[in-house]
Amino acid sequence: MLPFNPESLVKAYWAMRGGTLSQKAENAYGSDFVRKAQQVSASLGIPLDWLLAAIAWETTDFKASGPPWPVNKGDGGGGLIGFTPIKGHAAEFKGPVAQLDLVEQYYRKWMTTLKITTFKSPDDLYLIVRGPYAIGKSDSFNMGAGLTKKDVARIYKTYLAKQGVIAG
Repeated sequence: MLPFNPESLVKAYWAMRGGTLSQKAENAYGSDFVRKAQQVSASLGIPLDWLLAAIAWETTDFKASGPPWPVNKGDGGGGLIGFTPIKGHAAEFKGPVAQLDLVEQYYRKWMTTLKITTFKSPDDLYLIVRGPYAIGKSDSFNMGAGLTKKDVARIYKTYLAKQGVIAG
């Protein structure tokens, strides 16, 4: 008898309900995007699903495309991870595949600044996008828009479970 693997079961279930994050990313941005995302995630030492989940969240499930990229009216961000502000940013006129190099540079910059050697969870990885200074802070840390770090983590974990990245 094969060992029970709940993570595989969750991914299989969500794959039947609309596809995995890799499939969704490929449908939206192409196979070159997924190959490049695999390289970036390997370089950062994280699972591909963690990176794709952060990008999917910021692009409304890979629906945002560019250039030109839609601009978030709240913070002026745009692109794969909501580069803020997108206007005048190197990502402004780059497509999804080319932006992945900028995504890696962004994560590396914050890893160095915050002395992070490895990400412990997909929500820690996402916090670098949402509010890097929340890393290592208490759950009551103010993330803006009336949300605490705990609120952001709860909302994002619900999203991750729906995407089959973590067990719900």
